[in-house]
Amino acid sequence: KDPERAMSEVQDHLMHLATAHVERVAFEAVQREIERAGPSLAPLLALLRDTFWASRVDADIGWFLMTGVVETPKAKAIRYLANKCCQELRPIAETVTEGFGIPDAVLAAPIAFDPLPTADA
Repeated sequence: KDPERAMSEVQDHLMHLATAHVERVAFEAVQREIERAGPSLAPLLALLRDTFWASRVDADIGWFLMTGVVETPKAKAIRYLANKCCQELRPIAETVTEGFGIPDAVLAAPIAFDPLPTADA
């Protein structure tokens, strides 16, 4: 096959692989910071980490189900965990955004005010 056609045929897989790699690197970096953090900060960082990974896996759950990586009960548990983490973050979201120095202009974006449906809805 010619290289251009071969690249076109696997481009989608390569993009997903690159995204997964970056997400894994970020996950590992957060994990290292959790291990270094004091007892007052580590639980919050762990909650942010868990929210991130559960949400990312849930976003691609169709692929995981289709390829047999997870079965339906596990997929439901992952979705439950993603929603549970978001519920735990809601009451402290303003404090977290202030702690990360997120500008008011970003917080004023319309998406910040639109209620998002939960996966259970």
